Amino acid sequence: MDKIEHYIHWKKFVFATGLIWLVQGTYTTLNTGLFQQYSGTEVRWTAISIYSFGTAFVWWLLTPLIFWLILQISNRVKSVYSSIGLHLLLAIMLASIQRLITIAIIYNAIKWTEAVDLSLLKLENFFGMNFLRNVGNGVLVYFVIAGILYGYLYYIKNRVQEVEQTKLTAALSKVKLENLKYQLQPHFLFNSLQAISTLLHRDVKAADQALGDLGDLLRYSIRNIDKEKGTLGEELMSLQKYLDLQQTRFGDQLQTNIKFEDNLIGALVPAFLLQPIVENSIKHNIEKTGSAIRVEIQISKSNEKLVIQVTDNGPPNNDPSPSSGNGIGTKNLQLRLEALYGEKASIQSESLVPTGYQTIIKLPYENLA
Repeated sequence: MDKIEHYIHWKKFVFATGLIWLVQGTYTTLNTGLFQQYSGTEVRWTAISIYSFGTAFVWWLLTPLIFWLILQISNRVKSVYSSIGLHLLLAIMLASIQRLITIAIIYNAIKWTEAVDLSLLKLENFFGMNFLRNVGNGVLVYFVIAGILYGYLYYIKNRVQEVEQTKLTAALSKVKLENLKYQLQPHFLFNSLQAISTLLHRDVKAADQALGDLGDLLRYSIRNIDKEKGTLGEELMSLQKYLDLQQTRFGDQLQTNIKFEDNLIGALVPAFLLQPIVENSIKHNIEKTGSAIRVEIQISKSNEKLVIQVTDNGPPNNDPSPSSGNGIGTKNLQLRLEALYGEKASIQSESLVPTGYQTIIKLPYENLA
């Protein structure tokens, strides 16, 4: 609702509704006056004008209040029947207020301008059948106003969704480029090639395997940069190539364990979903402190949600800098999840006690089949 209110320009709204009520007052004045004229009744244009424009003016003053109440009801009341009941109560209250203002100001203005019969306009005649008729008409006017404003609110909501979707699409495009740079970042390539170069002097077969893994990883990165989603099987294969390269660099300092249900291999997930999270764990521990680390990845399905849990046993990570577990890769991932799934997906990260860091991702379950 905060986003919707941000798109409402109240000054323009008040001005536009003022013009609409001005037109309505003009129409009522001409319609009433001409009808009396053609009926052979004496036309008192001043009284008709004061009544018509005065009534329109009071409703104009109430219109922003009605719209504000609609915003509050839309935001806080979820039941349709409760909303209708509230609007009925508000309609009676505001119609009564409008009627009182009309009697207190407008009719008194008429009394001093033209000698007309004002017996029905006296305050003592406010109740009874006169009350039911005039306030009943006011209730109808309220619901007409509310109906139009609900249509306007629906238009604003659609407009907000379009703008937000455009922003998310732009953010997603930016994140895709960031992902490509993330995959091809020079220090990763340099470190991997350096590890392979070192490995060549003691294990040519292992160096050849590592070089093949690097090539496969880079091909996967370039091939999937424009894909929003891929299968979990492809994602795990890419992640394993990455982990094998990191294992070449760090040896026993890095231990990993991946657990998943076999029937989830065909589940659709955002491309490059897991590598940024695992890399953050490696950066925050091995590269930053030189300490060994164990990374556990567990993937399951619960309540039509794909649940991915990444846990490491490193020190608590409360550092919000880009090199920490809350770094650029994770922030980009959060943007991508929002763009792809909206509020249906979530990512939560937290430090564990006494040590460790955990990231849990929940996605709507989608299968390639």
